[in-house]
Amino acid sequence: MLSDIDQEGLFNSLDWIRRKAGVAWGLQGAYGKSGSIASGLLCPYCSSVWFGTVFTLLFLCNQRVTFFVTLPFAISTVAIFINAIHNKLTREE
Repeated sequence: MLSDIDQEGLFNSLDWIRRKAGVAWGLQGAYGKSGSIASGLLCPYCSSVWFGTVFTLLFLCNQRVTFFVTLPFAISTVAIFINAIHNKLTREE
């Protein structure tokens, strides 16, 4: 999400977060200073750790709110998996 630089987010919120974290854009695309928060935002594996940590802390504070906040992400993930499986099955035929 934060690492996908093609997505600007609602009201350019993701771009704002990236700029505040130090992500810069050059001729070859987005880049962040090595070892900074910016490089952590651009790495998809690092982003999953960030989101996992935030949602775990949220879950420890309030389970009901976490369920409703994360439900759209879970539904989106299932839709992505179904689409990927469908594409793989139709490509093999």
